[in-house]
Amino acid sequence: MISRPPNTRVQRTRSSPSALRSPLTRHPLGARRMEVAVRVFKPTRLAAVLAWILSEVASAGAVPNDAEQVRALQNDLIKAYINHDIGEIDRILADDYTFVSDQGEVETKGQVIANFKAGGDRTITVYEVHDPHIRVYGDAAVMVYRYTSTETYKGRDDSGNYVITRVFVRSAGGWRIVSGHETRVAHESH
Repeated sequence: MISRPPNTRVQRTRSSPSALRSPLTRHPLGARRMEVAVRVFKPTRLAAVLAWILSEVASAGAVPNDAEQVRALQNDLIKAYINHDIGEIDRILADDYTFVSDQGEVETKGQVIANFKAGGDRTITVYEVHDPHIRVYGDAAVMVYRYTSTETYKGRDDSGNYVITRVFVRSAGGWRIVSGHETRVAHESH
């Protein structure tokens, strides 16, 4: 048997609850702060607040990416063609723009604009884009898509199904279209 000196107290090896608390929670004010922090910032509430803050920061500086800008410019061109908006066509097409039709005709920007002026050779009433694919290469982009149109050119029905390739270049003024080439397809397949 182990003998111990008289009047000595044996301490248990189990830690007391106060020993388990952190230094911050041992202080009465520290314990209260921790209790409030845990109650106010529960993990689910904290996650929701952080998600909201991040979404606000992201949307505040949201800028359309290059592919979205190219797609929007192409949509603007289609609207300008349908509405015979010469100013908009002039803004969208680069000064050295060239277009190769399905007949192999090469047209300049000036010729395209003349075709859409009042009394011009081309009228488009329907232009539906299918399967657009856009690839961006720095300050250049290529868009390939199919389209179905209802249109007349030089008095003849030129409606049909086409595949077109558009080339875009970004300059100080933004994206502009520099080239286009279309091919008529026998039937719409998308």
